Amino acid sequence: MCKDSIVAHSRQAFGPSPRPPARLTLPVFLHCRQGQDRTGIVVAAYRMKVDGWSLADAEAEMRSFGFHDIWMELKEFIREYAKGLGK
Repeated sequence: MCKDSIVAHSRQAFGPSPRPPARLTLPVFLHCRQGQDRTGIVVAAYRMKVDGWSLADAEAEMRSFGFHDIWMELKEFIREYAKGLGK
């Protein structure tokens, strides 16, 4: 099945993708049983893309919530993501 078919099938099954509000006004809680590292990466990407944070600020928050520096691939990913955002 090609990508266009998958997208069309998904839209038919689930409807159009919801549009996020321009600015969330309520807290958002993320949890992953043992995912402080993976969750930290997702939150860091959100902080940079949506909240306009710098890479340094996003990485500092990741560390403050327990991100483990042994995950070099995740650190490389978020740094490449930041470059793509011009951070």
